[in-house]
Amino acid sequence: NPTRAELAQLGILSTMNGTLRQLRDRVQLSRNAQAHLMDVTPDALRRWEDGEQGMNHASALKVGEWVWAAQRALDDAEAHHITLSELVPLSTASQYLSLSAEEILEKCQTGVLRCEELGVLGTFVYRSYIPRLDPNTPEE
Repeated sequence: NPTRAELAQLGILSTMNGTLRQLRDRVQLSRNAQAHLMDVTPDALRRWEDGEQGMNHASALKVGEWVWAAQRALDDAEAHHITLSELVPLSTASQYLSLSAEEILEKCQTGVLRCEELGVLGTFVYRSYIPRLDPNTPEE
């Protein structure tokens, strides 16, 4: 495992070189959803990514820890043959299903919805359980 200094450096580099944004795009998270998962404000995340504001050590460490854990979660998903393109983030599922995050999590737990928990990346719902996002659902 990386040291705290290495994680802080990872946080700074990931923000500056676009890795943080690429992770967000890869799993289809909004900036707001990513900021929530990282426990930072969306505005701070935007300022860091746009180079408008530097990070203090604590913020760099927090971002680095999240990036490191997110990369591990993606590696784990791949090892378990989970196809990211088949998943949508909880926040997106919530919008399309007109349900709260809590309601969706309950439906995941009871098997009404098929979901995957991807660590620091959060909970994802299979696209096939969201009619408006499933390409196999006929148009009305």
